[in-house]
Amino acid sequence: MNSTIQKTQIKLNCELHFGVSSLNNSSLNNHFFPEDLPEDWRISYYSNEFNLLVIHLSDLNLISQKEDKVPGEQIIEQLTDILDDIEKTVFCVFNCSKLSESICRQLFESPIAAEDNSYLIDLDKPGENLLIGHSTHIEWGNACVAGSIGETASRDLFCNVKSDKKIEPVELKILIEHTQHYALSKDARTVSIIFSSDYALENYRNTVLLESMM
Repeated sequence: MNSTIQKTQIKLNCELHFGVSSLNNSSLNNHFFPEDLPEDWRISYYSNEFNLLVIHLSDLNLISQKEDKVPGEQIIEQLTDILDDIEKTVFCVFNCSKLSESICRQLFESPIAAEDNSYLIDLDKPGENLLIGHSTHIEWGNACVAGSIGETASRDLFCNVKSDKKIEPVELKILIEHTQHYALSKDARTVSIIFSSDYALENYRNTVLLESMM
C-alpha cells in the first residue's frame, strides 16, 4: 500500500524528463538521425521523440570553445534560438561544466534562465553517486533555474546515467525505482534523466518503455 501511495505522489508532484546527453552522441548519429538530415534540422527531429534536450558546448556553433574565450553573448543567442525552435513541452538543459564562473553568471542572469523549460546544470559537479548492478553509475545534481540561482539546492534535479553497455531490464527497474524514491525524498519538482555512452539511445528507449508500464 505504501509503495502504491509513493508512486502516485511522485506522478502527481514530480515530472520525469528523459533525454540523451549531447546531440553529437554516437548512438544518435549512428541509429537515430537520418544520414541525409541537415544539421540545422537535428533539434526539431530529436524533439519529435524526446522531451529532454541536453546541449553541450560542443553542440553549439561557436567562434571558440576554449573556456577562457567562449563568447557569452553568442551562447545566449544560440540557446535562445534553440528555445524558440522547440515546443514548451520539451525541456532544454545546457551543460555549463566547461565554462568559466563569469560566463556561468552571465547565463544565470540572462532571459534564458527565466524560461520555464530551460535549465542550467554542471555535469562535472554531481552531488551524489550510486552504482546500480555491475556497470550502471548514477550521478545526482541540482539544476539551476531562475528561482534557484544562488541557492545551494533546488527542487529541480538531474540524474546522469552512465553505462558502457546495454542496461539489463532488472537494472533499469532498479534505476526507475531509485529515481522515483530519490525524487520523493528531495521533494523534487522535476528530474532530468540523462543517458550517455554509445548505448544511450537504446537505454533511453528501454527505460521510457519500462517506466510507462510500472
